Amino acid sequence: MNQALVKTNPNWKVLVEDWARSGLTQKDFCRKRGISHANFVKERGALIRRGVGPPSARVPADKSTQASFAQFIPVSVEPPPPALPEIVVELPMGVVIRFRGFQA
Repeated sequence: MNQALVKTNPNWKVLVEDWARSGLTQKDFCRKRGISHANFVKERGALIRRGVGPPSARVPADKSTQASFAQFIPVSVEPPPPALPEIVVELPMGVVIRFRGFQA
């Protein structure tokens, strides 16, 4: 693997290419290389805006995010169950007793 990390001025184009080939998430790649994830995201965005870098560098930042874009989950919407009857008993001095779901 190409070691593009230079402490004073990293070669961001090479780093982005290395990340795209690595199969790692951006955070994991940055952690392993000892670089700031925030700087990586910023510099990667600048490269993309300039049209520089591999097309694979345009994938989402996290594989879990990428998977959520690629897959749909079937959903069925059902009406709420009918409200069950309620019996309310009001006693002196403001005492209220409620029986919910009571089947008469």
